[in-house]
Amino acid sequence: MKKVLSILLIVFLLTTMRNFVTATNTPEQYIWNAGVEGGIFDVANVVNVLDFGAKGDGVTDDYQAFNAAISAVTDGGGVFVPEGKYLIKSMLSFNKPVVLRGEGADKTHLIIDHNSNAFEIITYKRGAWSKLVGGFTKGSNQLLVENGPSFKSGQYVEIQQDNDKDVMYTLPDWNVNWAEGAIGQIAKIVSVEGNTLIIDNPLKYDYKQHLNPVIRTQGLVEYVGFENFSVERLDRSLKHI
Repeated sequence: MKKVLSILLIVFLLTTMRNFVTATNTPEQYIWNAGVEGGIFDVANVVNVLDFGAKGDGVTDDYQAFNAAISAVTDGGGVFVPEGKYLIKSMLSFNKPVVLRGEGADKTHLIIDHNSNAFEIITYKRGAWSKLVGGFTKGSNQLLVENGPSFKSGQYVEIQQDNDKDVMYTLPDWNVNWAEGAIGQIAKIVSVEGNTLIIDNPLKYDYKQHLNPVIRTQGLVEYVGFENFSVERLDRSLKHI
């Protein structure tokens, strides 16, 4: 049995991955805004998926053509996908801004025929950790670092500190590698003034000097869009779409 999901526009914004904080047992609540700054983006088409060998006949595996077209968009832009049925038999990965734009949910169809996630949006453009020297108290949007010139306005930064063992390791089973640096957040640099970074999102916690607060640049994927498509997964659940 086929299930169909119509997608007019799906926007994935990965700029605040670690900023989702909801206080419990306190009247205070932090607001997480995952909207698109400046409104929904509108980018011009850069390439046509047919130029990379896509058939759109519902029979030929068009994964390689889609992958090549996505790779060809180097500075952000749209991949035009004309009317047709495009069979995709491997996961499509995105590590940069790009929009896949069809001709309408009733015309352009992606047919997902594999067991993995339909789409993956991921990147690891991370800088080296640098020591936070000051300004790391709750509510601060001015962070003092050791080498300000190594940071630039518009970059995203990740902030974290060591886990407080007395609080977080009350049971031995909780001391595991994947849970290191549990306290942290993502912010965007508004400006750099000497060794002071002005960030757009004030700190949500009081960081502690003895827990070694650090900061590094984080190259995130700001948007990936799917516009004017229908997407179906053959004989499988839509939970990964």
